[in-house]
Amino acid sequence: MPMSTVENALKKYEKQAQNAKPGSLSIMSPSKLTISVELFTDNLNRTRNEVRSIIKKANFKEHKLNLEDFFEEKGIVIAKSKDKDINKAVDDAIEAGAEDVTGRGGDVNDLLIRFVCEPNDFYKVRNEIEKMNYEIDYADVEKIPHVLMPVNEDESERVKLMLSKLDEHEEVVKVYCNFEL
Repeated sequence: MPMSTVENALKKYEKQAQNAKPGSLSIMSPSKLTISVELFTDNLNRTRNEVRSIIKKANFKEHKLNLEDFFEEKGIVIAKSKDKDINKAVDDAIEAGAEDVTGRGGDVNDLLIRFVCEPNDFYKVRNEIEKMNYEIDYADVEKIPHVLMPVNEDESERVKLMLSKLDEHEEVVKVYCNFEL
């Protein structure tokens, strides 16, 4: 392949990246399963049409929803500690400014601790947790559903396929759901 072809392709990609903007879609199924899709694209109309094509096959439709009715933004920090139990994690959460903490796992050696905080406190809480010698596995601001909806068996496979296709789409950044599969 000639070097000029490679250079032109790189220039085109850089130009697209410079023109990219965030966007979002709110989608819902007839049974009130709700999904918030965050996008980052240089052509919002094209990307929305591509996403609409994916969701239509699963019987979802785009809606003008107030997502605050379905989701709440929260800072999430998931961490491990080799020497702390859940009781110590609760004390550390209070000190760091987190509003909730839960643990999952057995003994101290494999305990995963989930700290939850307000989005505005996220960086402060994350840094404080790190200073307390926790090993952070994951940290981000997410949309947490107010209520988890059940997925009936008829919808389950279609929804799994749709989520897989959304996940594969290169301009879909994040997908938040008010249900678990």
